[in-house]
Amino acid sequence: MLMTLSRSVSTVVGTRSADMNLGEMDNYGVELSATWRDKIGKDFKYKIGVNTEYTDNKVLVMDFSTGHEYR
Repeated sequence: MLMTLSRSVSTVVGTRSADMNLGEMDNYGVELSATWRDKIGKDFKYKIGVNTEYTDNKVLVMDFSTGHEYR
């Protein structure tokens, strides 16, 4: 994940750091699909389908901002 370092750059500098590839994320999921196709007579065809999914992700490593620091 491209992230901006928030804790390592002082607010006195007046700018932010360049984006770096430092975050880690875990993504996972499952998808389930069922379809039924049939034909009635010569001319009528139909299709019925159901689709469902579950996805989730978890941030493993991130430079979390802890708020403002006053010195």
